[in-house]
Amino acid sequence: MITVLQEMLLHLDGTPRVLSLNDDPLAEWSSHRAVSVDGPEDSSGTDRVDRQWRQVQDELDPDAMEDGFENHAYVRWFFLNNRVMPDFVGMAHEVDPHIASGLVERYESRCRGGVDDHADRKLDPRSKSAQHVYYLTRLVSQLPDLPRRHVLEIGGGFGNFARIALQLSMCAGYDALDIRNVIELQRRYLESCVEPAVFDEVRFHTVEDEDAMAGLRERRFGLVVSTFALTETPPAMRDWSLQLINGRADAVFIAGQESFGGESVGDQITSALEASFDVARTPMRWESSNLGPCFEILARRR
Repeated sequence: MITVLQEMLLHLDGTPRVLSLNDDPLAEWSSHRAVSVDGPEDSSGTDRVDRQWRQVQDELDPDAMEDGFENHAYVRWFFLNNRVMPDFVGMAHEVDPHIASGLVERYESRCRGGVDDHADRKLDPRSKSAQHVYYLTRLVSQLPDLPRRHVLEIGGGFGNFARIALQLSMCAGYDALDIRNVIELQRRYLESCVEPAVFDEVRFHTVEDEDAMAGLRERRFGLVVSTFALTETPPAMRDWSLQLINGRADAVFIAGQESFGGESVGDQITSALEASFDVARTPMRWESSNLGPCFEILARRR
């Protein structure tokens, strides 16, 4: 009988490998994600992105912040991997101008710590923070009770979406799930910019902690969020996450690639959710330089 951790970290051919809690799943995660690191950089920047990700494998140590958080290898990779950015604030206004204006105003007056914010705290409409404000506009437009919902984010990276949701009081509680070193980065980032009383209520979970993973299956979440994680994660982790969502979530918001690693992951995710949710899936109106066509899903339990 294989463990939850072993199930998540299957070889790509479907065969499980024997793991201990000292194993680092980043290699499996990134080998599934990487495309090529050989040859000259192509015009789209894909090779450079993958070289940066390979560097992240070597430098993911959360203590490696001598040059500041914004210069940590993972944070640099995060921004390099998303170089084609539309006007997200304009997109948010197209969803609902009243909600969008209110969120932008509150962001500029209440939020701090954004790695890509202007020095005057104005929100750059083409930034990752603006992208997350756009996501929140989409969510609030369909889930007006969002501030009363407990949120689980799967694959939250260094924590920018969590920072904004917490600083804008857009949730009643927050859980974060990712690999060990990324969760430690997120913990340190949020601790540096979120009010202590709010930070103390955030629960952090790592995929290496089998007890924590099992405990999530006993919880109930008003919303599960995953942006560009479920489409890139190994298939077994995606299956585990979708089982959790189907069993324990009242609503879900997912953004990601239509296709990844030769698989139609957008179709797979949609099919899995339709068993329990009314699923609204739309094309994402932008494409990163190396991600290809993308989608957004906002689904509510029937």
